[in-house]
Amino acid sequence: MKLQHEANAHINKKQNKFSKEFKELANPLRTLIKNSLNNTIELENALLHLVEVELWTQRSVEVWGVK
Repeated sequence: MKLQHEANAHINKKQNKFSKEFKELANPLRTLIKNSLNNTIELENALLHLVEVELWTQRSVEVWGVK
């Protein structure tokens, strides 16, 4: 049981590291997009698709884990 606990801790550590790094990249990208584009439907679509990327990435990490 201890070995399984250690394996789960290792997996969680990798997932948390990935999530932190992903947010560190996505947040400045979101800010850049908001600050650089005019308030148009294209801006809304860009931000919507960024959210979509975040959600699909989160699902992939939850289902398949991180390399």
